[in-house]
Amino acid sequence: MLVRIQSFSENFQDEKFSDVYSLKDNVATVLESRSNQNRQAQLDAMTGQENSGIRVHQAVSDGIIVYSTDGFETTALTDITEDTFSKDNYEKKSFKNNSKVESGDPVYKLIRDNNWTVVILLSDEAAEEMRETEIIRTRFLKDHETARAGFSVYDTGTLHLGVLSFDSSMIRYAGERYLDLELILEDESGLKIPKSAVTEKKFYLISGEYLTQGGNSKETGVLVKKEDGTPEFQSVNVYDRDEDTGMAYLGTDAFDENTILVKPDSEDTCVLNRTESIRGVYNINKGYAVFKQVRILCESDDYYIVESGSDYGLSNYDHIALDGSDVNENDVVF
Repeated sequence: MLVRIQSFSENFQDEKFSDVYSLKDNVATVLESRSNQNRQAQLDAMTGQENSGIRVHQAVSDGIIVYSTDGFETTALTDITEDTFSKDNYEKKSFKNNSKVESGDPVYKLIRDNNWTVVILLSDEAAEEMRETEIIRTRFLKDHETARAGFSVYDTGTLHLGVLSFDSSMIRYAGERYLDLELILEDESGLKIPKSAVTEKKFYLISGEYLTQGGNSKETGVLVKKEDGTPEFQSVNVYDRDEDTGMAYLGTDAFDENTILVKPDSEDTCVLNRTESIRGVYNINKGYAVFKQVRILCESDDYYIVESGSDYGLSNYDHIALDGSDVNENDVVF
């Protein structure tokens, strides 16, 4: 139950308020089921008495019992419309203990097969891209479990439907009609960060050969050419280095444009006028904002998976600003 409440809290959106009622039903079901064993004992005692007026009927077969119906039990792919994916008017009828039913009304739903299907709505672009896909990995946001599913694209004439066919884990989701899930199209491991945290920042681009260390200090810096022509050491923060090209990225706020740098142990110079933007987030571990580049491995609608542990990037347990567009370098963050 705690997992369900946590999942609800993490994924709740105001426009999907109907999810509150689903959570309420789940909680009520758990609380009511706590006395099931006592009720079963009472029922066994009553059925053992003569003239008790109770008759026991066997289920038609073995299976998983679900004490609810919602009218979608016989829905076929041809019946699905765009409105089917909306929970605005969705109603689920729960069969609670001690409730009165009329003759002929259902009192349970029996699931006799471990094969089950999830249908998702696809855009035109996604349908064409995934049409040849036969197997796909999924992650259920309800409990963060992953599973493999057979996959196919079904065209209704007006909609493209992605059909995911599972042959296990049915019992975990038997009581659910709508599930939030992720399609794992690229199996990448790294840090998961919200897209809103990612922003772009402009940097000076120089050859890594212009970086040096100052005197007895271990600080990284560059030699800046003064007005009299002599070089002067200035420490810098290197925000990224391209291993293929050997280029380094320096903050534009540390130098005036067209500042001249001197290459160590050489008379070669370069002018700071070449800039390039890189994507990153603001790390706030120390209470103020420090830009860190990110290398994006893959993405979903709301999140990026980025490389972890690089020299100039993020590491596990780093704290970052949720909205990168509202933060500047060295801003104090409370």
